[in-house]
Amino acid sequence: MLTALCRDTFHRTCHTQDSFRRCHKHMLGHLRLPRKVSSKEASLDAVQKLEGAINELLRHQGTATCADECKYGQVRQRLAQDVGKHVQTLLDFFKFLSGEKSGRPACQMHVVDAGQVELLKLLIVADLPVQLLSQLPHFEFETRRDIMNLCCALLWSGWPHQVDNHVTEYLRGHPQVYNVLVEGFANEEVALHYGELLRSCARHRHLVNALLESGLVFELVKYARSPSLEIASDAFHSLRKFLLEHKDVSASWIANNSDKFFKAYNEVLRSGEYVAQRQAENLLADILLDMRFCRSMIIYVNDEHNLQIHMNLLKDASKVIMVQSFHVFKLFVANPQKSHKVHRILYNNRDKLIALLQTLCPTKSTKKAFAVDQISVIGTLRDLQAPALPPCKVPSVDVCGSSSESWIESGTRGGA
Repeated sequence: MLTALCRDTFHRTCHTQDSFRRCHKHMLGHLRLPRKVSSKEASLDAVQKLEGAINELLRHQGTATCADECKYGQVRQRLAQDVGKHVQTLLDFFKFLSGEKSGRPACQMHVVDAGQVELLKLLIVADLPVQLLSQLPHFEFETRRDIMNLCCALLWSGWPHQVDNHVTEYLRGHPQVYNVLVEGFANEEVALHYGELLRSCARHRHLVNALLESGLVFELVKYARSPSLEIASDAFHSLRKFLLEHKDVSASWIANNSDKFFKAYNEVLRSGEYVAQRQAENLLADILLDMRFCRSMIIYVNDEHNLQIHMNLLKDASKVIMVQSFHVFKLFVANPQKSHKVHRILYNNRDKLIALLQTLCPTKSTKKAFAVDQISVIGTLRDLQAPALPPCKVPSVDVCGSSSESWIESGTRGGA
């Protein structure tokens, strides 16, 4: 009897489970599950919504008054949140394309299809990159960072050729983008973000040429003297990238604009600010010692005012700046075709220069190479012959030392 009871219970349980399965299957057949939206579709939607949010943000900025400032603040906060959400969607999509988020190795980057290329073009046609950059100070830190990463992704070196050309042409021909990036150094809150994108632009030779021709490189030189150490260092980092990343482009520009460029650059060397002077000497040595900048080097070392700057830096209180200045000064001495004024200044001051150069002591890592240059420069100064016209014996007024320690000028006042 117990066996029959167990058998009956088992059959009832199985019947109940079968009924449940049939019912569940019937319900699922009539239930419409939401279609999974692809990352590309989400990104296209994000572009449209982002454009709308930016336009609304600009519209409210243009109409906000003191009376509705509180209301505008709430609207702006909501719009900024919307912008951040849409930017994050687009950034995730770019990370997927680059292989960063999918975990693919760099050698197996995603192949960009026509639809994805169209997405990139939509961003550019709507002018969203520059619109976002111009509004950067109005967003929170996380959104600023995402915007900069998104704009840097547009300059990713792995894009197909037609996409890369489309992006560079957009940035090169834009009337505001470089003003926004360079003048952004005036705002300490966003300066480093703008500097990051500026250096991404420096990877492209056409964008390097566009910035140099715009004349905004002189603003970078100005910001390299900023009282803020972070801004000054970041501006110099960007300046270095633009001058050394594509040397054939920058060498031609410097040679054609040497008077104006070196005049602005020398102000940094004269600033008396240790970090600025050290970075300026280091970059200048990298430029002048590179054969691709040969024309600029010849122009620079034949100017007596440039020589006097580096002679004074040889007496700087910082041993580091003294040694770095030597690497530029040696070019004046080694030049086989010195201008008359440069020749005269070196000849009139050769004894003091030799005594000073003998006291220089480099770091251990460069000691051997430095000693070779040091001996060569001292020997050249000892063998230096008098210039064609007799040197004037009038001492100069030197801002870096007493009259007894001053250098002798070229003597143009003395009947030379």
